[in-house]
Amino acid sequence: MTYGIETVVSKILNPSDIAYDVFNEDMLKNATLYVPTGTIDAYRSKKEWKKFVHIVEGLPASITTLKNEEGKESKRYALDGRTVKAPHKGIQIIKTNNGSIRKVIDNY
Repeated sequence: MTYGIETVVSKILNPSDIAYDVFNEDMLKNATLYVPTGTIDAYRSKKEWKKFVHIVEGLPASITTLKNEEGKESKRYALDGRTVKAPHKGIQIIKTNNGSIRKVIDNY
């Protein structure tokens, strides 16, 4: 089960290897990973990133900016479940006031 996550957007221009358990098998098979234009080969060369079946350059058609337009961010969590107050380098889980949940990868 992807827990409703069908889209993963990465803003990282030079992806590095990530932990093997960041994304579950169902997400790797069903979610679309959107990467910055011109970086798809870099993502396909990384051990864990290349496990995504669907990798696309650019933003999804429904996303015009990387800010959450569907709902206001209400909580942000690190992958270990800790609440974080601001974006930071790495992967975070964002919960919005409309109940949607998404993973965000930042390289701040």
